[in-house]
Amino acid sequence: MNTKNSMQLAKAALILLAAATFSSTLPAQVVITYTNGGASVYEPYNSVVSATDAANQGVSTFGTLTQTSGSALFGSQLNILNDGIVFSPVIYGTADRGNTAFSFTPSDGSVIEFTFTSAQSVGSINTFAMSGPGQLRSAQNYGLEYLSGSNWTSLFSSLNTNAPGNLNAGNTTTWVNLDFSGFAGGSLDDVTALRFTFQNVGGNESLYREIDVNAIPEPSTLILLSVALGGIILFRRRCS
Repeated sequence: MNTKNSMQLAKAALILLAAATFSSTLPAQVVITYTNGGASVYEPYNSVVSATDAANQGVSTFGTLTQTSGSALFGSQLNILNDGIVFSPVIYGTADRGNTAFSFTPSDGSVIEFTFTSAQSVGSINTFAMSGPGQLRSAQNYGLEYLSGSNWTSLFSSLNTNAPGNLNAGNTTTWVNLDFSGFAGGSLDDVTALRFTFQNVGGNESLYREIDVNAIPEPSTLILLSVALGGIILFRRRCS
């Protein structure tokens, strides 16, 4: 290979390394959208929850789900949050979708943590809450943090779907989607745990039914280097 090609090869390598470095330092952005299920809409798991739920019970990526602060009210259950079911009229019946036995109802300030068995690249999170007839417990409000390496990073402290000006305000919001496409690579990279801090909405406790984490396994450094090396080899063949 002549000197010119050697210089071009070196430049290509530097560009690849710079791109890899820059992708991990881009500013973060969270896009939040709300979907109102309506008073008589029942949402089974397989119609709205991602098939790539890294936090679901029984999948290899799920590690633990723990409540580190606060309590569960009204006899509700923490494992409802990742049992794979938002609401099933067949299992629960249609008379009262506000039945607290089929929800997780956290006290104000309660904290839960999802941990993963391996680092995840999180593209979106969906959280679901529901109300029964005459109840105002579908609105959601929580803060969200993620663990990467040994550092916890706060994404936001409060989303409050019942706040004035928010879409579907009025305690009717049942489905919240958090989109992390503004992060480097279109996702929130290298996440080993998620921490939710729940807050009551207007004094009305929310009946949470499911938390869905749409994620894929985080590529290892070796894989990233393999991709870079492949690009260099391809460039070298074109230059030879």
